[in-house]
Amino acid sequence: MPKLLTACYKSWVFVVQKVKKLGTDEIQNMMNVLKGKKSFLYKDIEQLVARIESQNSDLEREINNWESRVNGSPGIVVQTVS
Repeated sequence: MPKLLTACYKSWVFVVQKVKKLGTDEIQNMMNVLKGKKSFLYKDIEQLVARIESQNSDLEREINNWESRVNGSPGIVVQTVS
């Protein structure tokens, strides 16, 4: 086989192996990107930011709960350093 044909074949085999490992949603998202319908990377980043913000507010709530508990105990005062 000529070198170019061999390289193309190896690349195709690699792509097929990777696609087999992906789920249906990921494949559909990539197809939509190729068709210009939407950016799956942008959607993934949006979801990640929303999840981080949610976890951050949960953490702040937990810190406030612990501060309330500790400050409610006699003789113990917690100061939060910003």
